[in-house]
Amino acid sequence: MQAPDRLAVARALFVAAHVVLLTMMALPEPAVSEEDLAKPDVQGWFRDTAGRLSRFGWEVDGEGLQELVVPWARRWQAARHGALSPGRLYARACGVHQSWRMFAGVSPEAGRLRVDARLDGTWSPAYRPRSGEHAWRVSFFEHERVRTLVNQFVHERHRSDYRRLGRFLAARVTDELGPADAVRLEMEQTVSPEPEVLRAQGELTVEKTYWSTVFGVREATP
Repeated sequence: MQAPDRLAVARALFVAAHVVLLTMMALPEPAVSEEDLAKPDVQGWFRDTAGRLSRFGWEVDGEGLQELVVPWARRWQAARHGALSPGRLYARACGVHQSWRMFAGVSPEAGRLRVDARLDGTWSPAYRPRSGEHAWRVSFFEHERVRTLVNQFVHERHRSDYRRLGRFLAARVTDELGPADAVRLEMEQTVSPEPEVLRAQGELTVEKTYWSTVFGVREATP
């Protein structure tokens, strides 16, 4: 029987270790910080999971399940960090490190950007997400890089980039929307209800608006 090629075996082991490492680094971590645990969607997950367990005979409420699960999740998180520390150096050296991981779940809270234009002293919708009627610069707003930027605004981060975006749009609104002399940017925070509720009401519920800012043509950035 021919002996296995040592180089081929070593290469196979290296590839396997590489795949396992990157998979482990990409897996989501449990939400165990106090800030994460206070989020409504996380609390909802504990309540829903406790309800499912109760149907199988394990009587527990959301608070009790949280008290049971969180300490173990924190131990797992600490062990995972320790085990992956050497691997992170390798990942950075190879250029395969990523700062984000897979999503552990979907938050019912979301945000969207609204853009209005002022024409003859009256504000009119210029851009609304997924609107066929109000679709000014829709290809720009749907570009991956712009969507990534808007996602930061959803979490109320990068306010300076928000102002820069407003000045950029103000520089183009007159040429592209006729007599418009200003744009107004505003963020909406929405909540995604259960499917049957959404079908009944026909649209998302707006919980709050923030960062409503007017950018005139005079302060525009080419």
